[in-house]
Amino acid sequence: MKKTQKRNDDFAFYICFTIALFILLSLGNWQIQRYKNTNHISNIKNISMSIAPIDISNYILEDLSFRRVYAQGQLLRSKTIILEPRTYNGRVGGHILVPLKVNNGYVLVNRGFIKREKIDNFRLKNKNDLKGIINIKGIAFVPPKPNKFLLKNDLTKNKWYTLNVSEIKSYLKLKIAPYILYEIRENEDNIKNVTVPIKKGINHIQYAITWFSLAMCLCLIGALYKRRENIESKS
Repeated sequence: MKKTQKRNDDFAFYICFTIALFILLSLGNWQIQRYKNTNHISNIKNISMSIAPIDISNYILEDLSFRRVYAQGQLLRSKTIILEPRTYNGRVGGHILVPLKVNNGYVLVNRGFIKREKIDNFRLKNKNDLKGIINIKGIAFVPPKPNKFLLKNDLTKNKWYTLNVSEIKSYLKLKIAPYILYEIRENEDNIKNVTVPIKKGINHIQYAITWFSLAMCLCLIGALYKRRENIESKS
């Protein structure tokens, strides 16, 4: 009876040990992969930023992520979308997204950050489209597919929480390019430039070391358990 119980306990231990070890090693490998992906994106950004600016005054569909771009067109301020909540130097507000009418299509321009208390006044002052052609320069960026855990946009109330180009395109009923133009210009009192959203400060290697270290500790525990099992079987 005791031997049967002992076998069951050993079996349960090794099952739990195997599952836990697999999870820890998988998490470590995942962090290594994320580190490689982050470096790859960083390299692409550096290469793209070093290339001469490209004119997107004609509707362009190609992937222009991290490319310096410029365009001439008409800003459709009446179709402005405020993406919120967003922060800038500790202040809460929103990002101003305005379609720019170019030849054969539209480009969505992130004009910058505005404080929450200034949004309503901004909408009132910018409810009419700008007449004439303006020049805009900045950095192009193709937003990743929105995470399913992010807040859902409320299109019926024109409330925007997540940057989803497909939904914006459907809502505005415009032929919008798949990238966002993050405008670079002199900061105004109410509007501040917004940089391309790239995750920083995540030390994937450190996380990988942590997961692999835990896996080694688990292996040590398994070895000690096996040693005790051998000693008990001899006695």
